[in-house]
Amino acid sequence: MSEELHELHEHAEEAHHDPGLAPVTITMAILAVLVAAVSLLGHRAHTEELLNQSRASDHWAEYQAKNIRRHTYELFLDLMSTMDLKDSAQVVKVKEKYSHEIERYDDQKQEIQSEARKYEKEVALEQRKADRFDLG
Repeated sequence: MSEELHELHEHAEEAHHDPGLAPVTITMAILAVLVAAVSLLGHRAHTEELLNQSRASDHWAEYQAKNIRRHTYELFLDLMSTMDLKDSAQVVKVKEKYSHEIERYDDQKQEIQSEARKYEKEVALEQRKADRFDLG
């Protein structure tokens, strides 16, 4: 260990006596900092890409859940129309309720779909940024 320390000390003394090494040393230090910064930005872009992909997947899962509920209500309405029910006023009321639910789910699906597509666009943007940083 002391040999390595002694060798480093000798190299430092050589550099002190040779003024031509200073610009090279400074240039290498600057380049090392730039490479570290680009690497850090690349890692952050990849992380953001993964987060946005996760958000988009969550929105698509929510979209699918709303779609399943909507189809369940449609199936229920179809089933009600095939049955002979006695209280027609109550039947109309129930059908109206589930029709409104179907419309509500349609509206929610559109909002969720637009959010999911927005996140997918952000994923593509972050992917391009990360690729450029990785190339750098």
